[in-house]
Amino acid sequence: MNIPNAIDTDSFKANFHSYFVLLLLVMSIGVVQAQAPSKRAKLVIKPINTDSLVLYLTGSVVFSKQSLTEKGVTTPFNYLYDELNNNVYKTGFSLGVRSEGKLKRKNRYSVSVAMNQINAGAYYRKKFTLSPFIEEFTHFKADKKFTTINIAAHYKHFIPLRYIKNHKFYAIAGPSVDYRISTIIQESLVNGASKRAFIGANFGAEIERDSRYLFFAHYKLSTNFSQTTVPVKLNRFEIGMCINTKHLFKSK
Repeated sequence: MNIPNAIDTDSFKANFHSYFVLLLLVMSIGVVQAQAPSKRAKLVIKPINTDSLVLYLTGSVVFSKQSLTEKGVTTPFNYLYDELNNNVYKTGFSLGVRSEGKLKRKNRYSVSVAMNQINAGAYYRKKFTLSPFIEEFTHFKADKKFTTINIAAHYKHFIPLRYIKNHKFYAIAGPSVDYRISTIIQESLVNGASKRAFIGANFGAEIERDSRYLFFAHYKLSTNFSQTTVPVKLNRFEIGMCINTKHLFKSK
């Protein structure tokens, strides 16, 4: 049986220039100021205020479940549906770094890079049967444990709460990209079904105390970056903590 290459980078390369342009727009803001009516206007570039940047170490517990839908998988192998289907969230973890700052001294944002150890339940949306000869089965076997590198960017909206003293409450939202770095099991490579790249959106809440540390709860919904014969939707709940490196390594 020929196993196709599971890494599909064509779509990523085709869209790379769009991400690069977007990054440049975020990293600098042009402001035109006129000194006098008789003088030519000058272009002043005001970059992001680096004084507001804060670097955190992050760690979280990740509860994951993947939903799979077969679309034209052809293979001589069949797997019993009841043995593979497990419609539950399973526990993994995530470790990484995160940078926070302000745009125009007002709008807060964060950018993070993390390594995720995913342990996911698998919900197979389609099942087949040849009753009364064969029980319910599926043509595809998903990999339930794998490792990804995640890059995420979040906008943080401050929500004032009077009854929470000495803390700041934020609602967050933003995009994220996961790239699978672990080996894909042979059963998942049939017909090029498994893909390494996922793209998705994150939503959640965060509570911060004196910029020393913060607690967060995020929901992440991701899907395959490129087309596949078995589309996967990866649902994740993350509960974790960030610690400011400035205070963590501060000498006494």
